Amino acid sequence: MAPVALIAVYMGGFWYQLMVSAVMFVGVIELFRMCVRAPTVTKVVTWFVPGFLYLASAWLCILWLRQPDDTGMTVVIWLFALVWGADSGAYLAGSLIGGPKLAPGISPNKTWAGLIGGVTTAAAIGYLAHVYFDVSESAVRIVMFSAVLAVISQGGDLLESVAKRCLDVKDSGNIIPGHGGVLDRIDGLVAAAIGAGVARWNYQEHTGLWL
Repeated sequence: MAPVALIAVYMGGFWYQLMVSAVMFVGVIELFRMCVRAPTVTKVVTWFVPGFLYLASAWLCILWLRQPDDTGMTVVIWLFALVWGADSGAYLAGSLIGGPKLAPGISPNKTWAGLIGGVTTAAAIGYLAHVYFDVSESAVRIVMFSAVLAVISQGGDLLESVAKRCLDVKDSGNIIPGHGGVLDRIDGLVAAAIGAGVARWNYQEHTGLWL
């Protein structure tokens, strides 16, 4: 799905908004279906209402980050790349190194080595983005921010794992054969998008600059 996402990011405007909105809409449907399978009404209310607001916040942030110029495109490509890189780095490091579990009661397959590998990969992507896109911001700040977003991304992954355990479901859906649902694919991106959106808004408010 990466090529489709990147093409939409490059095109921007209506097509980008349509892709983001469609993905988030499917995510909300998956969340609703997960919640209606919950054993109690309390769990439905506890997870669906906050979950809907959470996804809506991510939707707004992802749309807002793609400003109608090349800078917006750069920011979103960087965000996508670091989230995908963090996932890949975490998987490789966790598989090759193993070691102590990160949160055995929530996600038994995640390890501290995986977290470190994901954060390191995201930091490297942040540095490459700084060089390739010739960003005016300092390399150190971009690298540190990329690492922080990688941690937030992993937190989003764990949050969805908590939700699935509480709602007693294995996958959020089956729209992607062999990979579960849309929420299973974008859990880290959702959290990172909110983190990036809030940080970017705060930065712009204080400096008047976009990047």
